[in-house]
Amino acid sequence: MPAHIICLSGPEGVGKDSILRQVCVQLPNLSVGAKATTRMRRPDDWDEALGRWKYHYVDMDEFMSKRSSGEIVEHSQNGTGGLYGSQVDLDTDGIEIRDIDVNGALQLAGKSSLSVDFPRVTLVGIVPPHTSHPDFLEESASPVELFRGFVGRDDARELVVAEMQEVITDRLLKRGDSPEIIAMKLARSSWEIPEILRTWQHVVVNDDLAVAVGVVTRIAKAVMHAEDENIGFWIHSL
Repeated sequence: MPAHIICLSGPEGVGKDSILRQVCVQLPNLSVGAKATTRMRRPDDWDEALGRWKYHYVDMDEFMSKRSSGEIVEHSQNGTGGLYGSQVDLDTDGIEIRDIDVNGALQLAGKSSLSVDFPRVTLVGIVPPHTSHPDFLEESASPVELFRGFVGRDDARELVVAEMQEVITDRLLKRGDSPEIIAMKLARSSWEIPEILRTWQHVVVNDDLAVAVGVVTRIAKAVMHAEDENIGFWIHSL
């Protein structure tokens, strides 16, 4: 089982896949964790950048058997149908980077009743930008600070989440998601975004993809060189 997992998580439509692929181009020695699903394979599941299918495709019985044996270490279900989970090689030891939804990340990090005991998990939350003028946020210098200690600013917190959801909506529409699927994903993002801003170890605002990739690459390098305890908290924001 991997000794350390770098977990990229965030609401759907925030750009986790794009960031992960480009980080792996920058760090070719960094392993990408495998994922399993019970849904049918789709043509767009082929990942050109990594040269492989995005998932291992299994039936429900095999999926639950792997979950029971510990080979699948977290799982969830989303609106596209089927179960999804992180699949690990129980005989290997190393560092992996994974794209996992917020619920799965909570499981890996020991914050869920379904949690497994990993030696190390580095949580890197990816969130969209917001557009509020700094004067509205008053003393808060960033959305992270707003969610981690400013009492009585529910109005500002709600506005920041709503503005981030507007960005997600626009990206999902451009991706071709149906209104029904978008509504479901936004409902999840209403708790995913605050959870990341309140508790995640690292938060990266994906406004400029190249900058976001650079920040995540630096975090991954620190983990690979056993320096992540010393790099502190990262946030890129406007």
